[in-house]
Amino acid sequence: MAIHGNLSDFSLRDILTVVVGKHGVLTVDQRDGQVLRLDIAGTSITRMTVERPIDSRSEGQALLRMFAQGNGEFRFEPLATVEAKRSFLRMDELLEGRGAVPLDERDLPHPKTMFLVIKGRQVELPPDLAEFLGAAVPLLTEGASAERISRQLGFPLEGTRRNLQRLRQVKKVWPMQAYVDRLDPEQRKQRQSLGQRIASFFTR
Repeated sequence: MAIHGNLSDFSLRDILTVVVGKHGVLTVDQRDGQVLRLDIAGTSITRMTVERPIDSRSEGQALLRMFAQGNGEFRFEPLATVEAKRSFLRMDELLEGRGAVPLDERDLPHPKTMFLVIKGRQVELPPDLAEFLGAAVPLLTEGASAERISRQLGFPLEGTRRNLQRLRQVKKVWPMQAYVDRLDPEQRKQRQSLGQRIASFFTR
């Protein structure tokens, strides 16, 4: 199943987190006409192009940081089989290392951003986070924001936001609907559908 959407809703870092471990092609179309293409095989990017193949690792990391700060559309097309190729960049480098794709405000949960628990994913959590998840999971099963969890369970709002971010980093929850100040019903439906499709990737 392909996933596609806009970088105004989900950041490039978010999308890389989703597709790590998958096989396929991720494209990012910038509004200025530039197109970034990443061939992904499991935990590696095997090939990168922006009008031409990129051979320098440092140039590749710089391009990813540049695209992460822009706006545009993304699309990931999964592939059943992938030809064996060299590893150009490791995904863990991009998400955690020195050449990591930077965080931006879309990587930090707004109090009204709706999160969904990923039931099929088993992860080992520290005791405090496991306790938080145990209390919040009935709300997160249907989708809940930090604001709602804080209000209904009596948890401090900032602590709730931090815990949701920690759970997001281990892919135990995922935003099902990004928060914006003004959203018409059709936009709301589209964003919720995208969030649910992205969340389903984690159970595959």
